[in-house]
Amino acid sequence: MKDDKRLSNLKELTLNNFSLESIYTAIADIIDFTALERLTLFGCEEADLFLEEMGTQTLGAALSLRHLAVQVQDDTCLEDILDSCSNLMSLHLRWEDDADPSALLGRLRDLGSSLRTLALHQNREDPPPDEWDRILSYCPNLRQLGCQLSTYVFDPNEWCNDFPEVLDALGQLPDLRIVHFRYVRFEELARFEWRDFRKPREITWEVQRFANGFFQYLDDRNLCPKLKALAFGVNWTPRRPLAANEYSVPRHCFIKGWQTDALNRRTAIAVPVPTYRLRELDPELDILDFDPECEWVGGLPGRFLHR
Repeated sequence: MKDDKRLSNLKELTLNNFSLESIYTAIADIIDFTALERLTLFGCEEADLFLEEMGTQTLGAALSLRHLAVQVQDDTCLEDILDSCSNLMSLHLRWEDDADPSALLGRLRDLGSSLRTLALHQNREDPPPDEWDRILSYCPNLRQLGCQLSTYVFDPNEWCNDFPEVLDALGQLPDLRIVHFRYVRFEELARFEWRDFRKPREITWEVQRFANGFFQYLDDRNLCPKLKALAFGVNWTPRRPLAANEYSVPRHCFIKGWQTDALNRRTAIAVPVPTYRLRELDPELDILDFDPECEWVGGLPGRFLHR
């Protein structure tokens, strides 16, 4: 019997914008996928087939994965992998608009209690309140949470009924430390809004108002007592000048603070901070390294510490 010459000591693999078409067998001759502890695949062609084959070929073997971050067309390709990941602590998943999340929901019921980080990104869809409530009920020990928001009214006074239900569901996460609300890369203004083009300072003001409302809502209801930080938006730089009827929402970061008035009444507020302060606040807060819209998911060198 030949000695196993695979890279059994390799613990982390990150591939971005890589073609994975029909190459699993060749890579598996080099890498022992059962020994990997961290796997990140974003922007990769044929990622679904690659992950499906990985699940099939390692079926029955206990995977060592503790972190999985993938971009797929349909999350059903992850069924066998998730069934073998009893130690999974961090799951970042981006999938298409029309994909059915039922496969993911079924797996979270079994592995959710081990997760400390969960980030779900389905392009322009808000999380449906009923599914969102179930997802979080399966993952009571989360410390980091990320989800996508579609076109949204920033003003908390105009929040629709669904969004408060999303926030109420966070009450199931007593150990939650950070939330990352992902917003679309850029938004096209309606015709009647063209004259009110959102300038960067106006966007920052609206995000600040949203963040204040977020912290106040949770604090007023005694939800998520350990929550420290909020990130809103994505780390993305437009590659072309935006049209007059478009605006972009860059990522803003906040930590929870307090404001006391003359009557000694205390109110939770959002204090804007540079991104690197979040890592200083808590070294475990790495969810922004896996911002699904950034140029290099998994941590572009120096990006997280960018001031």
